Formats: sequence, structure tokens, C-alpha cells
Amino acid sequence: MFRDIPTYTGLRSILDNVGSMENKGFELAIGGDPFVGAFSWNTGFNLSANRTKVLDVGPVGKLAFNAGGSGQGTNLPFMHLVEGEPFGQMIGWGYEGPWKQNEAEQAALFGQLPGDPHYTDVNKDGKINLDDQKVIGNSMPKFIFGWNNQLSYKNLDLSFQIQGDHGKDLFNVARIALEQSGGTSRRLMDRWTPDNQDSDIPALIDQKTREEANLSTKQGTSRLGNPSWTCR
Repeated sequence: MFRDIPTYTGLRSILDNVGSMENKGFELAIGGDPFVGAFSWNTGFNLSANRTKVLDVGPVGKLAFNAGGSGQGTNLPFMHLVEGEPFGQMIGWGYEGPWKQNEAEQAALFGQLPGDPHYTDVNKDGKINLDDQKVIGNSMPKFIFGWNNQLSYKNLDLSFQIQGDHGKDLFNVARIALEQSGGTSRRLMDRWTPDNQDSDIPALIDQKTREEANLSTKQGTSRLGNPSWTCR
């Protein structure tokens, strides 16, 4: 995988064989012929689960492996390999929903207004920056399953398969684009307002209102993606 190197080398990264991982899991398969004769049915069911743990990523301890960034967030990678943690960890800012009106004073400490996105101040230092990032999801499913069937009656045959997985998180870039300011999602009709403070979609606040509030932002990035919109 690509590993970042000092820029004075003239390169940003090199392809390298870095670290090690541990895989543990199981696979179960059951099959049979419930009916044999003029009407026959052959069926099979399988279930598998795998747990991958990152043991070593070299001297850095944490290694980003999605070079494309988040697309609609902070232009920072959101997938990381972290020593001692499961493979597939998504790291970003915790989203607690929009600030409510009765939290106006607390929001102002972060340069925010009621209706603005409320991010978790993990280290309680009164500002939001890279030090406040945490695990917000995992891309690996808890288990995968499949069900195969073949039925026949005289000269007629029917085959079908059902497969799926369960328990994984999705970084939904399309949803971010649709639900941000200027987006076209119908959910924007349910955005935060003083009369609709239970919404998880931030308010649309014009620049004049922000200037009149005379707030100094404590957000450590120029643009924070909304984890509650992305990890579903």
C-alpha cells in the first residue's frame, strides 16, 4: 500500500509492504435435497464471519489508506489502519446534531449559532480540530450470508440466489452532497429551525446573521463533514 514519505524526497508516497494483520473467523455451509422426484428442490445455505485486526502498521501507529479523501468533507482521508483496532475503521468528527437554542452560549464558545452542526469536543479543549477525531464507523460486515436454490418440475427449471451482509457502516458521499446547503434532497425541508429543533440537519444561516453575531470560530478546519450524514 502507499506510505507517506517526507516531501523533500520529491515524492509524496511510495508503494510499500507495510505492517501485518490477523484474521479470525468461521464459515458454515448446509445443503440438501428436500424433494426428489417429479418435483425436485436442491438448496444450500452458507454463513461466514471474519474479524480482521491490525497488528502493525510500521513506525506511525496509524496509517490512512483512502488516498481519495472524503469527497464531500474535509479533504482528509477517513479510512485508517490503526494498531490494535479492527480493519475498516472510519475516523472523523463525532456529530451530536445541530446546536439547540438553549445551547446558544455554549455554541458561541465554538464560534457557532443555534442550528449549526455540533461536533464532539473529545479532548475538552474548547475547539474542534484533528485531535477531536474518533472512530465513527466500520466498513466491514459482521457476517455474510447466501442462500442458493434450484427447483425443477418436469421440463421447467427455476434457480435463484439470495445473498447479503449485515452490520457494516457506509460513508455516504452522495447523501452529503444532496443534504448540504444548495442540495436537492427532500430531507432539507425538515432541516433545523427554531420550531423544528429535533432535526439532525443543520439550519441554513445567511452570512449577514453570522456577521451580526460577531463570533470567532473555533473550528480547526475550514470545512467539517457531517458524520451523521455520512456513516449509515
